[in-house]
Amino acid sequence: MKILVITGKIVLTVVVVFVLTFVAVMVLGLLGSVLSGQMDPAQFVQLPLVNRLLLIISTAVNIGAVLIMYYLFERKRGWSLGWRQRERWRLGKEGAIWGIGIMTAAFMVIWALGGLQVTGFTLESGVIDALLFSVVLFAVVAVGEELLCRGYWYGLIKNDFGSQAAIVGTSVVFAALHLMNSNVLQSPVPFINLLLAGVLLGVAREVTGGLWVPMGIHFTWNLFQGNIFGFAVSGLQIEHSVIQIETAGSQLLSGGGFGAEGSLVTTAILVAFTLVIARKYQNDVIYKR
Repeated sequence: MKILVITGKIVLTVVVVFVLTFVAVMVLGLLGSVLSGQMDPAQFVQLPLVNRLLLIISTAVNIGAVLIMYYLFERKRGWSLGWRQRERWRLGKEGAIWGIGIMTAAFMVIWALGGLQVTGFTLESGVIDALLFSVVLFAVVAVGEELLCRGYWYGLIKNDFGSQAAIVGTSVVFAALHLMNSNVLQSPVPFINLLLAGVLLGVAREVTGGLWVPMGIHFTWNLFQGNIFGFAVSGLQIEHSVIQIETAGSQLLSGGGFGAEGSLVTTAILVAFTLVIARKYQNDVIYKR
């Protein structure tokens, strides 16, 4: 019975996300039609600036959905989303460093093994503009997805079934949420790595007692993968990056169109970093208060 209740709440959260997204798009389209005179709302939402805003909003609604579900159903049950932590800023910075380390290691090993070629390096205005936008976008992605997966859903499962079930359960859901991404089914590796990324983030959530390390990891993982190292980010192509690359050889090595997350190199690195992070924080009780 508990499993059915939890599953129902997870499904309901997804429904709330879709409803909030639909409402946000409709409001933005109607607002655009008023501000732009005769322009059709469908044309308005395709404008570059508006399209960027929609990308941010479509992720930010995760935060709204979590708050609605938590305060309606869970607030009096006594478990926390993991947002309020002692040393939160230090933990966030440490998480960001972990994310940079993971992605830098993946880039360097894939490069060393011939899975990519570096074709250029630039800090031109287009790259800086894309970088600044991605800082905002990926920050919202990190907060939204971690509040959803390692905050609300993790708490739901852990409260009734314990931390191991919460780590495994949220990892499966996290991977499933990316099944519509481009190139996710190019091989089994992208889905396996999404599962492992979910495990890493779940372990970080558990051993630190909150969301700040997972959010830091998630943020720089995406930012460095796409805007610095030039990979696709979970299948999303980044037009401008500091380092330009061309993938080479087998997609099992290079990651192909899914990005570094599609590489077996990343599989090994995720396992290694999960063990390192678990070992580092498991006895640091101060972070769990």
